[in-house]
Amino acid sequence: MKIMEEAHIDTVMILGEVFREDGKYDFGNQDMIVRVQNLAQTMLAHRLCPPPEEVYSLHRKLSGVFLLCAKLKVSIACRGTFMKLYDEYNKDNN
Repeated sequence: MKIMEEAHIDTVMILGEVFREDGKYDFGNQDMIVRVQNLAQTMLAHRLCPPPEEVYSLHRKLSGVFLLCAKLKVSIACRGTFMKLYDEYNKDNN
């Protein structure tokens, strides 16, 4: 199961690249989608059971947003928005 855990961790780290820098993230000039697709093959091959339906729904929505941004070659500063939401969440839950 180590290979499955590593694939999940790698996927989260790849998706987190969008939020890593303060500047704009260039969705039109990235290879994130290909890297995640490669890891998805590993996850499918080594999973014990399918994820809950809610996970599929969230995955489809996130995938759609990333693919749309890539297709439109969007450049947007994502970190600031994420950090604002993160700070608000922490404030409300502490």
